[in-house]
Amino acid sequence: MIQALENDLTIANVETIIYPPDSQLRYIPLTALYDGNRWLVEKFQVNYITAASLTNLDIQPQINLRILAGAFSQGNYSFRVGDRLF
Repeated sequence: MIQALENDLTIANVETIIYPPDSQLRYIPLTALYDGNRWLVEKFQVNYITAASLTNLDIQPQINLRILAGAFSQGNYSFRVGDRLF
């Protein structure tokens, strides 16, 4: 499935494949494709999207992006962001 495109992907220095599965293709785990030597996920990052209309690929990334992310399943934690205590 990827072999027909692999040379073009290599020439374009593609690092990430954005894949909108449709119909029967949604049942194929693209990251599990194997060429006999390597898994596709060893060559490329793979991101699934459900519809092209959900992703605007023309948006420029924010230059000074600031992110706070965390996930805790147990315990009691607090942290300060600016003047706010969470």
